[in-house]
Amino acid sequence: MGELIRHNQFGMTDYINDWAARDGFIPPLLLLMGMTVGFAIIGMVLLVTFGKSARRLTRNSKIHGF
Repeated sequence: MGELIRHNQFGMTDYINDWAARDGFIPPLLLLMGMTVGFAIIGMVLLVTFGKSARRLTRNSKIHGF
């Protein structure tokens, strides 16, 4: 069980470190940057597309009072 937890916490770090040692730091950094930008673009598209309807569905929610 401990090995599974360790793998889930540090598996990506071990993979990126091995990849960087083998091919240099540019490809792993480009992958991480691409993932960050990609998720940000997906979030912006979803916000623009469904933002008003989500706000309308939650108009009486207490979350808007924060």
